[in-house]
Amino acid sequence: GCGQYSGNYPQATFQFLAAYDSAVPANGLYFATHDADASSKEFGFLPATQNDSTTGVFSVTSLATGAGFPQTRYTTPFPVVISTFDGDWFEAAVIYREWALTSAKWTQRGPLQNRTDVPEWLFSLTTWVNSHWQGNDIFNVTGGDPTVVDERVSAIVDRFALPHGGLGLHWYEWDLLGYNGDYSKCLTEVTCGFDTHYPDYFPARPGFAGALKHLQSKGVRVAPYINGRIWDQATPEWPHSGEQCACKAAAVEFQSASS
Repeated sequence: GCGQYSGNYPQATFQFLAAYDSAVPANGLYFATHDADASSKEFGFLPATQNDSTTGVFSVTSLATGAGFPQTRYTTPFPVVISTFDGDWFEAAVIYREWALTSAKWTQRGPLQNRTDVPEWLFSLTTWVNSHWQGNDIFNVTGGDPTVVDERVSAIVDRFALPHGGLGLHWYEWDLLGYNGDYSKCLTEVTCGFDTHYPDYFPARPGFAGALKHLQSKGVRVAPYINGRIWDQATPEWPHSGEQCACKAAAVEFQSASS
């Protein structure tokens, strides 16, 4: 049977959910928002066994435009679509695909293979790897070390004989994050390491530029990890620049978040 589900769009789901029994004709239920602008939403499903009723519940939550300003009425700028269908997840996806290809803004330039505004390397990039994202224990700071990353990622390229431009690297902890050059000492009163000192990304770790150049020479596409929405409140610039721009609740309390 169907289980409970919740997921954010576009991070974890398309703009539709479906419940079905493929053995019973016309037993599928398609629930979607056909939003051509692809605004953020949260989709959910709660089966009857978990909501004290005889029917399951589909839901979608979307932040109203201008939610921070007084208003007496709001109408969603996109329709919520409910339909029955024959089949399973594939037939449900076909319904969404047919709408997306004709109406969604992100498809109007045509198939990627026919577009002239897409770089050639994008078609060759078949694999992405992560430098570590705290894959070591929290007391081990070698994960983002330029020497370590260069050695490991170069080995991947060589081991699998990847073509030039075939590998992408998401490089975490490429910056000092409050540490000294060899990551042996935290130089500030702020906690050092991953997810701290935003938005003070520079300087980079010693050896980063050289390792980056070497990996690029092997055809690796490198994307350094940054977090563009969080400001560390313990950094010197927070009271001068960050505080006035921060998202606040109605009680003027700062909204803290973890990535």
